[in-house]
Amino acid sequence: MKPFLWKIHTNINKGRLHKKERVDDMQPVFLVLGGTQNSLPVIRKAQELGLRVLVIDPDKNAVAARRANYFEVEDPNCLECVENIARKYNVVGSMTRNELYVATVCYLNEALHLPKQGEGIGETVRDKYVMKQAFKRDGIVMPEPFYKIENKEELEKVRAELEIDLLDSPFIVKPSDQRGSIGITKIERIKQFDKAVAKALKRANNQKVIVEKFVNGQQLGAQGFSIDGELVKCFISRKTYSPTFVSLGHSFPISLSPEEIRAIEEECSKALRSLGIMNGPSTIDISLDKKGKPHIIEIGARAGGTVLPETILAHTGIDLVKASVALASGMKVEFPMPKNVPVAAHKLSFPKSGKIKNIRNYHKLIQHYKPAGFELHINRNMDVIANREYGYVIITGNTGIAEKKCSEFILELRNLIDLY
Repeated sequence: MKPFLWKIHTNINKGRLHKKERVDDMQPVFLVLGGTQNSLPVIRKAQELGLRVLVIDPDKNAVAARRANYFEVEDPNCLECVENIARKYNVVGSMTRNELYVATVCYLNEALHLPKQGEGIGETVRDKYVMKQAFKRDGIVMPEPFYKIENKEELEKVRAELEIDLLDSPFIVKPSDQRGSIGITKIERIKQFDKAVAKALKRANNQKVIVEKFVNGQQLGAQGFSIDGELVKCFISRKTYSPTFVSLGHSFPISLSPEEIRAIEEECSKALRSLGIMNGPSTIDISLDKKGKPHIIEIGARAGGTVLPETILAHTGIDLVKASVALASGMKVEFPMPKNVPVAAHKLSFPKSGKIKNIRNYHKLIQHYKPAGFELHINRNMDVIANREYGYVIITGNTGIAEKKCSEFILELRNLIDLY
């Protein structure tokens, strides 16, 4: 990473932290919503492209505050607040890697006539039930049946349906507006239903719960990239995940037939058109059933987490974060000729929350595994939250062996980290 060259001055005014650096005032400003660790690559790539970066985050101590050119303390879900700040800085584009802020980016890019993902897609990318309704309308293959629970009447109705449905298949219960595995439960018996709904409801900001059939098959991920309504890149990976469906990592290339890959790409393309996502990155969760038929679970209109862009870069040489920033700021996007390096990645997370007591020397671990990529984002006395990402490892080679090595590496690394 290039050294941070600008001298930074900070001052707090009305709860907002503002940074100033010695750059040409004519240099355009790019907005990043969210100041957590996964925003740092976006900031770095935007600055490499000659942009100043404005970050908005509710936490004045957000890790990205020191890396951005400008930082404002505000709730990224406050549409009016974000719009006012964006107008003040005259931003040329915006993006986020946080699922909770995608709808704000969609709104802002339309309101300010900036390069946008699509027209009027804020609700479909925010609410998974609305997303599933669009899929059903357009004939997208997805888990069915699915139900919504928003009140007591719907709760009782869905319970009655599941009395029969659960005889055929397990179901998934999850919040309608959360990302990844947050608040999700797989149920196989009706007696698990109420507890699962309560768990999902606790994490649902919109107080809406989705219940959908569990598709028993291979869990895949796809990182798409669209330009003017065409899915120009679709990187399909095998997902590694925990028993509670927490995504742990990915591996490339996928061991599927050309026909199966084409079927996945076509279904992804149809699903993106169904949602109106015309430009930029997309993160697509897919389940491949036992007959090899792809089912679209859900789509995020953002660059993926769980080390996806970094793994794709190691696999193909294509920098999706940089391409995403370029497209979102109105620049032309050009992709290099892709490589095809077998690779796997695994994030560092902890099964329970706690505080870092000690980090023992891990240099021998690095020397033994020789990873293609490795980052560790923890320090002593730091609080960690269960299942959050605090670093990653990328290992090249035969994907099956690389997956195994990644898992072993992370396990050995965790054994060198003491929590209390």
